[in-house]
Amino acid sequence: MSVCGKFVSCACNPTTGALDWNQDEDLIAYAASVYLFIYAPRAVSAPLPPRVIGSCYGHKGRINCVRWMRQWDEQGITSSFTREVLTGSSDNSIIVWKIEVNDDGSSHGVPIQVIKGAKDTITSISCATYADGSSIAVATSGDQNTYIYRRSGEESGDGFSLLQTLSTPHHYFLTTALAILPQSSSVVLACGGDDMKVHLYTQISAASQFQFQDALLGHEDWVQGLDFGHDTNGSLLLASASQDCMIRLWKIVPKVEDSNDVGDEDEKILSKLLHTSEREFSAGDQEKFVVSLDALLYGHENKIFDVKWSRQTSTLQPLRLLSASFDKTMVVWNQDESGVWADSVRVGNVGGNTLGFFGCCFGPNNKHIIAHAHQGTLHEWSYNESNDQWEPKVTVGGHFKSVYELTWSVGGDYMLSVGADQTTRLFSQWKSSPNCGDDPSWHEMARPQVHGYDMRCVATISDGKFVSGADEKVLRTFDAPSSFFNSFTKLTGVTLEAGNTEGQALVASVPALGLSNKAVFGDDLAKLKAQKEEEDNVNGVPSFRSTGDVVYPVSVDVFEHPPLEEHLTQNSLWPETRKLYGHGYELICVACNHAQTLLASACKASKEKHAQLRLWDLATGLELGSLEGHALTVVRICFSPDDEWMISTSRDRALCIYHREENGELPYKLVAKKEKAHDRIIWDACWSPDGKFFATASRDKRVKLWTFSLEQGLEEVAMLPKFKESVTSMDLCAAESKFLVLALGFDNGDVRVLISELSDEEGKIETSWNEVIALPKDLAHAATVRSVKWRKKIVHSAKEPLELASCGMDQLVRINAVSLQL
Repeated sequence: MSVCGKFVSCACNPTTGALDWNQDEDLIAYAASVYLFIYAPRAVSAPLPPRVIGSCYGHKGRINCVRWMRQWDEQGITSSFTREVLTGSSDNSIIVWKIEVNDDGSSHGVPIQVIKGAKDTITSISCATYADGSSIAVATSGDQNTYIYRRSGEESGDGFSLLQTLSTPHHYFLTTALAILPQSSSVVLACGGDDMKVHLYTQISAASQFQFQDALLGHEDWVQGLDFGHDTNGSLLLASASQDCMIRLWKIVPKVEDSNDVGDEDEKILSKLLHTSEREFSAGDQEKFVVSLDALLYGHENKIFDVKWSRQTSTLQPLRLLSASFDKTMVVWNQDESGVWADSVRVGNVGGNTLGFFGCCFGPNNKHIIAHAHQGTLHEWSYNESNDQWEPKVTVGGHFKSVYELTWSVGGDYMLSVGADQTTRLFSQWKSSPNCGDDPSWHEMARPQVHGYDMRCVATISDGKFVSGADEKVLRTFDAPSSFFNSFTKLTGVTLEAGNTEGQALVASVPALGLSNKAVFGDDLAKLKAQKEEEDNVNGVPSFRSTGDVVYPVSVDVFEHPPLEEHLTQNSLWPETRKLYGHGYELICVACNHAQTLLASACKASKEKHAQLRLWDLATGLELGSLEGHALTVVRICFSPDDEWMISTSRDRALCIYHREENGELPYKLVAKKEKAHDRIIWDACWSPDGKFFATASRDKRVKLWTFSLEQGLEEVAMLPKFKESVTSMDLCAAESKFLVLALGFDNGDVRVLISELSDEEGKIETSWNEVIALPKDLAHAATVRSVKWRKKIVHSAKEPLELASCGMDQLVRINAVSLQL
């Protein structure tokens, strides 16, 4: 029995320093909830599309900062990147990871040391390995301390030990940077924080203490980013980024003893006001240095959260500076021949409702740049030498808050997920990539719904229709536009059944102050585009146009690659076709029958009158009626494979069974109710693929199997041994017509797979189940598993792996391939 990860998605955490790029091996490490993701923007061992190749679990709290270990030469210039990554977390700990890349291109991380001692959240990390093999790591914490750790040598087997604690009881440090002082072996540490100053400390030997030297003034808001670089004159440059929208470049040089302090009185006064005067500090008794403001860079219109110098191979290589701001832009700064710094490249987003960037990095050869935004999306640009342009590239992403439910399309060609980030996301395989091979990568192909409420439930109706529910009283149904079908076929090689294309919208758009995705048709698009072009010709500047309920521009182009973030939020929406009113409180669950004619839904309830199931006719969008049975919130509704039966489970611990009525007042009728089917809340239920029995999972840590007939009633046929954790989600599939395979998700994030051999005796339900695999934590979840779903309910070949999708409160969506080797 074996399992391998096929896909994992999660947004990057919204903290400065949550992402770092190993430029030697072209691997990006970023913080994703409590996981460390290893992301290959270009494949490690084969020319494959970008993908997350590994997820490392070790922290119990959100990871705030990630840093690859740098190997320094004697001048303090990064000569190489090691395979070590340091992560700091809200659980007050630091983990040192050893990253291994497997032959198949996948990756895994081995935690070689857990560093504890901080009394609050770790907020930033800087680290480096000296030329003699010893290493240093500096971490800031929310307990108003900065912890400095030293390791004598990686080969010696010794781990990091605490060297010094810098206490700052009146302010917090938010960022740090390390460097070797010019023409010296002493180390300088720069710290920036909420006191708007840049503090300098020096260390004369690897085992000695850091001594405070000076605090550089000038910024008018919190200092969020620091980085050291070496200019071509041998000077050390420190870039500091602040929420005051300014970047200050500080030059550090050895002090020349015979220099004279010259200048008229006015210059001295101006220098003092602008904080540009030279300031002297020392490293030990012999070495003297001078620091002064070299340049003041102004080019951003909002808070600047990060700055990074380009990588140098020697001090003769010119420096470039990369900055990331909340104004949604990244800027590359170059120094011209006269010594003036100016912005040479500006990339980012224009318009939209997204916020700006939290962090940035240079990639290999300084020809790639990446930023992570407030909502966790990654934005990469690569330099194209043929046209001298920076071009956006396909990246990975995911939900940035808890994911509540997922579901497969009818044919299993794509997957939909909904979460507390108020989005519905569609994932599928990019099979049309020329280098995809036999293992196409999964990507977000569309974002059909961007809502104003937290999403709670979703159900597919057909290949081009779905229904969703949120923390509102309304169900919303959506139809895919023609642009989606065209792009999906181009990207995946799969042609979906579009149904009736008459009157089909080209695309959808959201009103500026609305929540409904409005359909845009061909005639409307042509007319409004003509009006927009006429306005642009008059004004000379392309503009967004709001006409009626539709915001332009919108695109109906067929995507050649998975859509970028700006296209996902604007050009991949699905038109909303109906709103279904009737519930009195927030939606909790929804299900569609297999005949695609009926919806059943339930909302939050504390009284019996609100705990009713409401039935909806999909053809007319009208409510058919409601079904009683429960006293508290219904959490799951399931139709049998032949739609003959419908079951519901609830917080009231009751199990209700409904039978289809051909000529009844309502399509279904309550025929049985088990008041205390479990001892605690029944979280989930599912039918066997043949419809002979169903299973329920509960907070009482039990899984039960049931059969029902009108003649014999409800019968509990099996109860699995009690688990150690509450069972929160489940799903069944059949393999080779010989085995049933049960996937279980647990409250602690575990995912387990059990099998049972089908009996040859007709009508007999096999009661013996064996656990065949418990997914390792790197392939499971770190918090409550909200949904597990098999991609196919029936698998006919023993060689075909079973693909299991899962989502949880840890923000992750996963697809794992389970090979049972039956």
